[in-house]
Amino acid sequence: MNEETKMILKMVEDGKISSDEAIKLIKALKDKGSSSCCADIEEKLQKAGKAVGDFAKDVNKTVNSLAKKAEPVVKDFTYTVVDKTSEITNNIGKAVKGLFDETPTKDSAEDDDDEIEILEMGEDVEESESDETIEN
Repeated sequence: MNEETKMILKMVEDGKISSDEAIKLIKALKDKGSSSCCADIEEKLQKAGKAVGDFAKDVNKTVNSLAKKAEPVVKDFTYTVVDKTSEITNNIGKAVKGLFDETPTKDSAEDDDDEIEILEMGEDVEESESDETIEN
């Protein structure tokens, strides 16, 4: 409760004015205060609305600018991913096909023998080294 309303109620209490007069005074205070108050609030709301609108325009410009700058980078990245994925897929396909297409040939059988000989030679080397150790 504001001071003016308290003063009016005190005047009623003291018998200086009637309750009807107090009602009229309080109503007049509210009307006077609300009209100047509303105008002030309305002006502030308009300023705030304009500021928000200006901010939204700035944000929109910035986002559009960033999107235009990012577009070629995103496109390049996408093309790179597609190319690499295609390359990897082709390599996997060739490897899998190679597994099923591989048939034993004379050359591959000879290669297997070479590996066995190498292992046997390695074993001989180890045996001869252990023989030398025994002789010492």
